Amino acid sequence: MQKNKNMHCNIMGDTIQLRQFDMNDFNCIRLWVNDKAVTKDLMDSDIFEHYHTEEETLGFLKSSLEIDLNRIRLVIAGREDNSYLGQLELFAFNENRTECEVDIVIANPNNWSLGIGSEAISLICNHMVEYYGIKRFRARIKHSNNRALKVAEKTGFKLRGVFENYSLFLKAENELG
Repeated sequence: MQKNKNMHCNIMGDTIQLRQFDMNDFNCIRLWVNDKAVTKDLMDSDIFEHYHTEEETLGFLKSSLEIDLNRIRLVIAGREDNSYLGQLELFAFNENRTECEVDIVIANPNNWSLGIGSEAISLICNHMVEYYGIKRFRARIKHSNNRALKVAEKTGFKLRGVFENYSLFLKAENELG
């Protein structure tokens, strides 16, 4: 995967945009990071078993502002008002940089089941295929995360394996919609 200036611009959708983090996202992150309703079904929910301090949130935010070719973090924001709705991350790129894992969180339960997650996943997958040559995406989803399971199905991910704590879904570039 080569650096591309397109990753540093907003990716616009119908109702949302994907944008870089900025320091103004701090308070929005603080609202969900200790909310068990939001964190309990996340794949790495063990990270959220302890109370997250302001310093830990600030550390995460600062690391999200840095360029890291092995990890891409973007804010899911309202298209018109730029408001923080959640975030997504691409990581665990394979050696050839043609495959990666995608993870997402919609921060406010009031925004669940509105199509925000599906739009964000579709936007990032299409963008990464077009500008970075990614050929395949992986998503590990806890069995208890019904909303994420629906997003995977709705956005064309196919179930490829069932493990003790999660299911593995894959989506190839020719399955983009």
